[in-house]
Amino acid sequence: MATSADEFCTLCGQLHITKAAEIWCHDCQDYLCSDCRRPHSVSKLSKRHTSVAIDEYRTIPAYIRSIKHVCIEHDEQFDSFCQTHNVTCCRKCIFVEHKSCTDVSLIEETTLNTLHATKLSSTEQGVHDVREYIQKVKNDRVNNKRKISKQEQSVKEDINKVRRIINDRLDDIEKTTLSELSKVVQTEIKSNDQSINTLDTIETDVTNLSHNVKLLRENATNTQILVGIHAIDTSLVSVERTLETFRKEENTDSRSIIFKAEKIDTILKGVNSLGTLEISKTSSGMDITETNSAQAQIVPIPSNTHPTVSLKLNVTIEIYHKTSCHFICGCTFLANDKLLIGEFTTDGFSNQMIWVNKRGYIKRIKVAKGTPIFDIENVSKDGNTVAISTRSNKIFLLNLTNSKMREILVDGDTNGISFHNGTVYCCSVPKGIIRMNIEDESNNAFDLLPFRCGSYSYIAFHNDHLYYTKTETSIECCDTKGNVLWSFEDTNILKQPRGIVVDKNENIFVVGGRSENVVVISADGKSCREVIKYSGLDSPRAIAYDRQYNRLLICNNRSKVFVYNIV
Repeated sequence: MATSADEFCTLCGQLHITKAAEIWCHDCQDYLCSDCRRPHSVSKLSKRHTSVAIDEYRTIPAYIRSIKHVCIEHDEQFDSFCQTHNVTCCRKCIFVEHKSCTDVSLIEETTLNTLHATKLSSTEQGVHDVREYIQKVKNDRVNNKRKISKQEQSVKEDINKVRRIINDRLDDIEKTTLSELSKVVQTEIKSNDQSINTLDTIETDVTNLSHNVKLLRENATNTQILVGIHAIDTSLVSVERTLETFRKEENTDSRSIIFKAEKIDTILKGVNSLGTLEISKTSSGMDITETNSAQAQIVPIPSNTHPTVSLKLNVTIEIYHKTSCHFICGCTFLANDKLLIGEFTTDGFSNQMIWVNKRGYIKRIKVAKGTPIFDIENVSKDGNTVAISTRSNKIFLLNLTNSKMREILVDGDTNGISFHNGTVYCCSVPKGIIRMNIEDESNNAFDLLPFRCGSYSYIAFHNDHLYYTKTETSIECCDTKGNVLWSFEDTNILKQPRGIVVDKNENIFVVGGRSENVVVISADGKSCREVIKYSGLDSPRAIAYDRQYNRLLICNNRSKVFVYNIV
């Protein structure tokens, strides 16, 4: 009988003996030869194991064969099942990881039979539902693709309409300008004609004087010449005075028409498109519901669900401050597991950022003298550029690699900031929420929602929603058009809300400065839960979220910062 390379007796192989296997033990996950199968079948530990002949084993699908009965980490048989974590466990797993779990049960045949009857059916139904859902979504995407293609032509017509409006307006402006040009030309021509007529009259007088001089020379006596010359000189003086008056009044400088288009050029430089293109999102009505097998959790947090997340402390880092007037108001995650902490000082002259990793201090980065640092936000994928709010009318963009700094002027004092898809959102007092596109190099800031935040407000952006600490006790959520979706206020659990972030499952985390805690609020704003109470927190202000690794950076007012994993 032909034997493949991996169908030799496992036990003999450990003794460096090569013997063809006759059976496969499902429980041991071992090949056994004729000599080893006999003690295996009578041993107290293995006599109840299930085994099959090699020929039969070869007919078992590869997927079924790949399912292991042995814990990879501890090399022991799975003998229990933890319903809390929905995992199989060996004896050591229970001792190490499931001590506190109350619903760990032994895997027995009776339990397995019941499990097969319910779990398999549930899983099978879950797989069917997911496949059906995928097909529905695919069909919807195909229909949406057709709709987008049709809308392209409609949008093109709208763009052409805008172009025609601009052309018509430019035609009107051109007609008006040409009319003004015609008037200017006619005025100048008339002025020149009047000047020519005046000069013609003077020229006639001078011609007569010239003729009289000739007559005196040819025909007059000496006495007549003397009298005549005197009269001609008097007339010539009068002509010269007339010319001088003409020169002063008519201005003999050459005149030209000049067309200046500086204003239009300036306007056109500020116009980069005929309009903005946006994708309007509406519910497709195809949210998949959670199955019993927990295999189709497409909607992580349904509306009105009490948040169930918890935080697990990863690392605590001590930050050394040179003076007692330093405060931590802003922080952010960078690439390569680095953190950036902002120091705000009351004198405003020793502000700097601290670049740290899990082991602590790397270096300090000084910012422009006299520039306070309030909030910090990573605004680049490589983590090399951060936006800095300053509690003044400035926002800075700092390149951490080359130390180049770009300044953006805004109305009001800048507080909390958030970044999404090339746009920085900022709480500005007293203006409200402002936004700026940091990718177009224009340094322009635009009002988004007026009068929506107070002093020391922080902000977060997620899924076209803005979340911000509105007052010393309340938090508000609205869309980008200013429609308030919900407000939250509960002074029994959250006092002086400061930093705010939203995780990928739409859990809203807020630090309480006076309550010295961290509270998680549900996506609909209707329920909340305290996830950190004290635990070393001291008047915390700053919080940041790492979407890649699903973790939080929480900073005390001074000294300590904490990294928590969201579980």
